[in-house]
Amino acid sequence: MEKSEYEFTHHVKIGKEFGVTDADIEGLFAETAGKPSKLEPLVKAILRGAREMVKDLAMSDATFAEIKKSLSNEHMTDLVLTIAFYCAVVRVLATMKIDNEPQYKDVLKQYPIPGVS
Repeated sequence: MEKSEYEFTHHVKIGKEFGVTDADIEGLFAETAGKPSKLEPLVKAILRGAREMVKDLAMSDATFAEIKKSLSNEHMTDLVLTIAFYCAVVRVLATMKIDNEPQYKDVLKQYPIPGVS
């Protein structure tokens, strides 16, 4: 997790409008902390791949191969580009000190970002 308040709160708020559940978000936190969750195996692999791209620059061959079992070449390209795009966006937001709108800050009351005050 990039620890970007702006991106996190916007994605939680929008995600919930499209059916993301509290259990999904709790699973995201658990997986990010290295704890077990009830998320589906493909979701776990995608989260692992995103973490690898953030931390290690690239997704590991093993993670890429695991995800590729379920996704087409087109979907793999979309996934990798989306992760890369958000890696860039959070850096722009942080550097430009883009503030979060008050209505999105309420998300943090229910879902505080670990390591972010």
